[in-house]
Amino acid sequence: MNARIFLAGLLVAVAIADPRLAAAQDSQLVLRDAIARVLENNPNFRVYRLRRQALEGELQTAKLDPAWQLNAEVENFWGSGDLNGFNGSEWTLTLGRVVERGDKREARTGVVRHRQALIDAEQQVFELDLLSEAAARLIAVASEQARLEILQRSVELAISVLDEVNNRIAAGRSHVAERSRASAALAEAELAVESAEFAMESARFNLASLWGSTEPTFSNVSVNFLQVESVGSVQDLIDALEQSPVIAIFTSEARLREAELSLARAQQLADFSIGGGIRHAAEINDTAFVAEFSLPLQSRQRARGAMTTAQANLLRIDSEEAAALQKLRGRLLALDQQRQGAVNRFQSLQSNIIPQLQQAYEQTRQAYNSGLYDYLELGAAQRELLEAELELVAAATQAHQLRIEIERLSGQNYQPVSRATGGNQ
Repeated sequence: MNARIFLAGLLVAVAIADPRLAAAQDSQLVLRDAIARVLENNPNFRVYRLRRQALEGELQTAKLDPAWQLNAEVENFWGSGDLNGFNGSEWTLTLGRVVERGDKREARTGVVRHRQALIDAEQQVFELDLLSEAAARLIAVASEQARLEILQRSVELAISVLDEVNNRIAAGRSHVAERSRASAALAEAELAVESAEFAMESARFNLASLWGSTEPTFSNVSVNFLQVESVGSVQDLIDALEQSPVIAIFTSEARLREAELSLARAQQLADFSIGGGIRHAAEINDTAFVAEFSLPLQSRQRARGAMTTAQANLLRIDSEEAAALQKLRGRLLALDQQRQGAVNRFQSLQSNIIPQLQQAYEQTRQAYNSGLYDYLELGAAQRELLEAELELVAAATQAHQLRIEIERLSGQNYQPVSRATGGNQ
């Protein structure tokens, strides 16, 4: 695992990993273990490895000088008359090679090396995307886990309410119709639990599929799901976007296009061929040395098209990088606003709304037991509390998912306010 993979894991682990990792049970899955399984088993990493191996072969070929050529030539044989057979033949044997000009070998190897660097940049983005996806799916499991716990508590409440209704009916203080309402409420709560269990299983399978598992070996996940922190200004992430893995791809591709432009310039200088050898004339039984030299003409004009293409590709990358930066800045600002809204909603529900609804439910329940309220008021108070608790889970889920997306796009850790203001990294 390289340093960037480790860093990318920390980007999402800082906010949501349970600090009690060592105490986690075998049936619990923590983010660190999920990331390790993904990195070990995702087949795309083998694709990148094979692409590198292919470029290693191209690099070996690019480093080679032009090969020496051995040429043999026979003239004036098997003719008619005086040239019958080999009596008047001429034999020529030469050894020659192409001499490259303009550092073409360095230009060729430079192109291949920058293609390798581009693959590295692409893999870094893929790794960050994959780790972010693992964190997002882990959060989805944690979300369904929290929903299931709330709904299971609602079943317990519905059972206790049904017992109270039965006691009131037995005491003659309530109509039997309330038993039907309470029984229906219990059935609905049990149905909601069953639905939540299916959703929980689906989220578990969805997470396990990232490492190719068809049967999850964990029963739940261990994260601080209801710890939603306010974070520092997104402007710091925007200011450092040029160092993000997404933009690093454009940087690597720009260097590749520059290398291709250098190769196109080198091709403007024509290569020439030289050689030498011996020639034997059978008719006069004499042998002499021969020399060869050849130089293609109009090579500069022939390379002009490659130059135009390379220059256009280089300018295109600059424009694409500028467009990508502009799009990322706008996207990060929008995501930050959405996350702030989710955090505010979460904090309001957690610190203000839910405590009041819990108090209202307890007061309504006491009033019901005292005969001051009927079952409709009690059921309404119970539903309001349940809806608020489920809304709290939804807000936490949205805040976590948006943070993961912000870190994925920026390639950096989105520091909580406490650490950002304290200067700790």
